[in-house]
Amino acid sequence: PGYEGGSETSAEAGKKQPNKDDSMDADSDAEDVEDGTDVALASVLKALAQMAEVNGEGMESLLGVLSETKALHAAQELLLSENSDRRVAEQALRYLVIAGQQGDRILWPFDPSSDKLSSGDGGDAAMDGAEATTDTTEAEATAATTSAATAPSQQSPRSCDPALLSWSLGRLLVLDSPVVAEALCQLLSNRSRSARLGDLRVLSRALRARPREDKAREALEKIPICDCCGRCQEAKLMQCTACRTVGYCSKECQRTAWKAHKAACLASRKG
Repeated sequence: PGYEGGSETSAEAGKKQPNKDDSMDADSDAEDVEDGTDVALASVLKALAQMAEVNGEGMESLLGVLSETKALHAAQELLLSENSDRRVAEQALRYLVIAGQQGDRILWPFDPSSDKLSSGDGGDAAMDGAEATTDTTEAEATAATTSAATAPSQQSPRSCDPALLSWSLGRLLVLDSPVVAEALCQLLSNRSRSARLGDLRVLSRALRARPREDKAREALEKIPICDCCGRCQEAKLMQCTACRTVGYCSKECQRTAWKAHKAACLASRKG
């Protein structure tokens, strides 16, 4: 029974008391839903990668869809995002490695020097949403063009920061995933694809923590890396003509590295 004079009844007071058990149950349900979504997304990516591996009559049209730039870009976003579940990132990488090469054509990693989509890959992304229709005002068209120009990830699905990609791959390696190791081994076995990964020194440090017989580590150790910028080049590296212990991808890198390399170079010649 409640008190007269406007005091709360015990029932009313009870309604205002937060139920900790209900709150914990709600949090648990939300986590279960999120985990279920991650599992489903990882399963979808795994299935897409398996389909991309199939070669045979009648598969050309399906492979074309799986290797579209927009599809690869969406998978790359999942790979690069720090919020992606580990299982999702693993399968995204596997899908990218498999679907990102069709015969001699390298579709992924994206070529950093190409900042626009070709018409065969879905049109110029910089113009998406920027072309005014007959009913669009000049101000709206200008605003749309400005928006496209200031959003590189939307403007250029092909463009990718190689440093971010290498960092993401190194982050996945720390998880000691066999899926990641296998995908990286396949990726690094191709010199042209490795050349698009940018500075490989971050990835190299992550791989050195793995057993020497690790296949991904073996694949990376076979790649000649510039001692200045850490990049892999399709062409042969230029060796230091004095000591022949280091290699560079360009004369610019050789000049840049000379200050740091000079002492070791002179010491090696004296020895």
